[in-house]
Amino acid sequence: MNPLTAAPVIDVQIPGLKKYYDGKVRAIFEFYSLLLMVVRDLIGAFDQKHLLEGNVPAHYPGKGMIIRALDKLFTQIVGGFVPIDQVTLDLEGEHKELTRLLPPEILLRSTLHLQAESPFKVECIVRDTLEGSGVGKTEICGQEIPKGLRLGDELPRLMLTPTSKASKGHKDQNLTLKEFAETVGDADVANYIYGISMKLHLEIARHGKWCGYQHPDDKFEFFQFPEGLPINPVGYVPHDFNEFIDYFFGKALTSIGRRRNEWQEWPEFNPRAFMDFARYNREKGVVRLGDEKGTTDSSRWRPTFWTELGDKYRARGMEELALACMREYDCKENFRLRSKETGQGDYHIAADKTVTMTNANVLETGRRNLRCCLAMHQHQI
Repeated sequence: MNPLTAAPVIDVQIPGLKKYYDGKVRAIFEFYSLLLMVVRDLIGAFDQKHLLEGNVPAHYPGKGMIIRALDKLFTQIVGGFVPIDQVTLDLEGEHKELTRLLPPEILLRSTLHLQAESPFKVECIVRDTLEGSGVGKTEICGQEIPKGLRLGDELPRLMLTPTSKASKGHKDQNLTLKEFAETVGDADVANYIYGISMKLHLEIARHGKWCGYQHPDDKFEFFQFPEGLPINPVGYVPHDFNEFIDYFFGKALTSIGRRRNEWQEWPEFNPRAFMDFARYNREKGVVRLGDEKGTTDSSRWRPTFWTELGDKYRARGMEELALACMREYDCKENFRLRSKETGQGDYHIAADKTVTMTNANVLETGRRNLRCCLAMHQHQI
């Protein structure tokens, strides 16, 4: 079935389950000691209310199915390196009750999660190229951006550019790496979150490159858990430091065209402390990756074709055409750009401002998201 022809899922109510949280995109329900997360088909940006023509909430059919399909794929890719908060959905065994409670269209949008003790109130944004809010800046999060870099240009090294996790209606604030560690509250945990964010971006970007996509950035969120909870089988973590570093960073860096020893240039990063905590966390699972893992809702994706064409235009001095190519995203960024074009949407505009989008623009975002999803699943065909 083509997800874009499915009946849209806007509001979710599940008789028999108590709603734990009702967010902009996700509805979360209590299921015994677990949390059932359902991705609705709503789409928005800048914490503003977005409507379609006809005064209905902005959405495209099948969005929740597309996001869940990508999440499932990237869970397989990154789950061997980091504990996750997700529980395998067993509809034949212990979770069979959900087949009675949930219609098929909701099941396709659902995942089960452990309940965290608390979130780390930071968003970990890893940048590979210059995109979004970094364009035109000389520094971001206290880290220098070389002069002359333009939209789509590769940064000299991967950058962790963390932000605060602001309340609804407020813009997240950039944090320096020292402020990031202070916000996390534990130097070893902050260092681990730093390193594992870089690693996860590398693994997702490597898969994207193989599928014909450039993956400019990622956003990750992490949560704190008590010891003793079930844990996904995290892969082998080498004892030898040099083997560990090459296993985690060296080979992954070269796989996307970066320098093998680039990790030595990551400011405030302690690789030996990272190795020690990675070994500990592999067994204990006290720090786990949250729900977003490289999907088109949380990360930028651009077909490599457009990046390469943009580079050719740029080499000939045709900057406007180059920028047009670099803005050809197959992700939520397409929606953000269209929202800005209305003159109503952006972070500098009041969060209570209502943005009206054309149906065509939102449906085009859906088509692009689906195209990216299908490309990412090439290896399963």
